[in-house]
Amino acid sequence: MDITELINELKDTKEKVELCNELIKINNYKIDILKHTEDNSKIEMFIQEMINKYRTKNEVKDFYLSKEDKLYHSLYDNLNAVERMIYNYILRKIVIDDNNK
Repeated sequence: MDITELINELKDTKEKVELCNELIKINNYKIDILKHTEDNSKIEMFIQEMINKYRTKNEVKDFYLSKEDKLYHSLYDNLNAVERMIYNYILRKIVIDDNNK
């Protein structure tokens, strides 16, 4: 199941919009990196912001307990890691919601 299908499974419309916007930003940054048009500090700040946001979510906090971020050398790889983090969050949230029915 791809990430857009998972997002559609979520109940909270506000969260759906927020997640879609974050994923759009990730993909735009990936394109910018490939084109070499984006300021790296802006991308690094976004990556750190997303890591800090999702590490505290109950659904995935067991994945991200380390206070030291194990970041990759490549910004592109870090964006992929954040995207996987968001995917895991959505997947677990859906499973938890289904179990609470």
